[in-house]
Amino acid sequence: MSDLIVQTRAGAVRGKQVRDLRFWASIPFAAPPVGDLRLRAPQPPIPWSGTRDATSYGPQAPQKAMGPVRLTPPMSEDCLTLNVTAPALPSASLRPVMVWIHGGGYTIGTSRQTFFRGDSLVRRGELLMVSFNYRLGALGYFDFSAWGADTNLGLRDQVAALAWVRDNIEAFGGDPSCVTLAGQSAGGKIVTTLLGMPRARGLFHRAVIQSPGTPNPFETREAQVVTEAFLEQLNPATRKDIATAAAAELVAAVRPVVQAMTMSPFGAPLGPVLDGAVLSVATLDCLRAGASKDVPVLTGTTTHELHLMLKALGMEAAGDEAVMGFAQLLPAPLSDLVTRAYSNAAMTGNAHPAPPAPLEFLMNDRMVRMNSVRVLEAQASADAPSFSYLLQYETADGDGAPHCIDTPLLFGTTSVPDVPALVGEGDSVDAMGQAMRHRWAAFMRTGDPNAPGLPFWPQYTRDRRATYLLALEPAALEDPWGAQRAAWDGVDVPGAPVLG
Repeated sequence: MSDLIVQTRAGAVRGKQVRDLRFWASIPFAAPPVGDLRLRAPQPPIPWSGTRDATSYGPQAPQKAMGPVRLTPPMSEDCLTLNVTAPALPSASLRPVMVWIHGGGYTIGTSRQTFFRGDSLVRRGELLMVSFNYRLGALGYFDFSAWGADTNLGLRDQVAALAWVRDNIEAFGGDPSCVTLAGQSAGGKIVTTLLGMPRARGLFHRAVIQSPGTPNPFETREAQVVTEAFLEQLNPATRKDIATAAAAELVAAVRPVVQAMTMSPFGAPLGPVLDGAVLSVATLDCLRAGASKDVPVLTGTTTHELHLMLKALGMEAAGDEAVMGFAQLLPAPLSDLVTRAYSNAAMTGNAHPAPPAPLEFLMNDRMVRMNSVRVLEAQASADAPSFSYLLQYETADGDGAPHCIDTPLLFGTTSVPDVPALVGEGDSVDAMGQAMRHRWAAFMRTGDPNAPGLPFWPQYTRDRRATYLLALEPAALEDPWGAQRAAWDGVDVPGAPVLG
């Protein structure tokens, strides 16, 4: 049998070789979630006879493009497939496996995005990479239990994909006992959620969490607010029968809800929900209790997470007045603490690295950085090995290191359309990307990002809060931007909804 034909539990698949890599695409990890299986938990893949062609990507989940995201048709609800990339040269031993979860606010994204092509990382790390689709938006993350639907469908899809990896990856040359689950933005939050989810235990052995969303799932009340806002966008007939509504109508109704809530005090409106079925306990409480104390975690953020979003609104330089205005939406005494911590006066001196403008600093911390900090604190309280980073870079337009810049650097996809205009070109781009791939590959192999020839990266502890500055001039820092971090002490999830 050709080494491009691999036997999975559901049937044989034929991939292709491109230069020094082998590639398989559109392998079903669950049955198509259509017809009676719409709004239902994923079911095992339907077995097939013969050899299935796995040389091109399958459809992505129904969605509507937002911002700079480029969508390549086709789209279909029959989207629960995954892709495997592996080195072409054989290995005497099984290779580590990276499972990548794409971000996109639970409403957009696909495993076929060029940002996430793992060729360079697979080569550098001598590992396998798995990427997959999951249900998005109304079909994956709204709570329709009142209609008899299963809950947390996107989350269940992710567990199904990990179970497929456990059961099948060895046939591709991967080590099912050395699986790293990694994701960025919403993908990072998903990794965090799975760290505390009982059904996911044992399915992965390391976790990489890049620029994550809020770590805890939504409470039922919070999910209901979002669902009600969504239903108001639908016509009355559709509201009565969500299970048979056209996917395009459901996708269109999601967009105004996301746009209205993402930058409001409510925060990003979609995500996992404490449903009592697959999630019964808040994620941070699970981590503090040691649910994943045997899973090393690497997590961090960029220095200018929300810069481009605020720049589009003309608010990237907003100062004290804007901070005070936003702080008034927060309860006392937090509002006073935040106003002082993020004032211009508080940022004078020799802070390293140099912080963003006041409002951006506040929004970055509330919506992204503190999420990473809370995961680190929770893991540290359980004596779990954890490593913190802060990525410092300067884009071609002088926008610092904004949200998502870490992905093309990590994956070496800095030459794909639109990316060079953001990250720039030249030796500094290559050096930054190579440094990230070196660290990430070491962590995936051993659970520790330290490697010969690189500066020491200390573990994160509550007393020292060691954070590695990922930069062209790297450094190990203690509690960077600590005064701002301390302003949120006692607030478990700073980016959680403010419902009033």
